[in-house]
Amino acid sequence: MITITLNREAILYDIGNIAYITGDLMHSDVKDQSGVQDVNNEGNIDKVTRILNKSFNELVYGLTAFTKKDYTEDIVLDDNFSVPGEYVLELSTSLTFSSTNAKAVMTAAHEYMVDMVLFEWFTITKKDEFELYKMKADEELLKMKRYLNSRTKAVRRPLRPF
Repeated sequence: MITITLNREAILYDIGNIAYITGDLMHSDVKDQSGVQDVNNEGNIDKVTRILNKSFNELVYGLTAFTKKDYTEDIVLDDNFSVPGEYVLELSTSLTFSSTNAKAVMTAAHEYMVDMVLFEWFTITKKDEFELYKMKADEELLKMKRYLNSRTKAVRRPLRPF
C-alpha cells in the first residue's frame, strides 16, 4: 500500500503562481488580468475548493484499479461543503513497487490537481487556454497509470552481451 498525501496549500500555491504569470502575460485591460490572477482570492476560493474536491474524486476514480476498496458497512455520503487540508491517495500496489515510481505518481497527482483547477478556472476567465490545461491533466493521469503499471522488479540482465 502506498499513501500519497497532497497538501492543499501547496496545490493552491502552484495554481496561484501559474494564474499570476498567465495574467501578467496578457496584453489586455487590468480587469481581464485580475480575473485570471485572482483564482486564490477570498471570493473565489470556495469555487476552487469545490474544483479541487471534484478533481480528487475524479483522480481516485481514474485510478480505480489501484484505489478500489471493498466496504463491509453501508456507504453514507453527503454533498456538504468541506475544505480538506490535504488529499490522501491510497494505492494498492505490489510489495516490490519502486519508490522512484511512487514519487513520480505523487508528482503527477499534484500536477493533475493543479491542471484541473486551471482548466476549470480558465473556462471562465481565459477561454483561449483552458483546453491546454485539460490536455495536461489528461496527460498526467495517463502518466500515473503508466507509472503504476510499470515493471516493479529489477531487470535481470544476461551475462552474455549478445
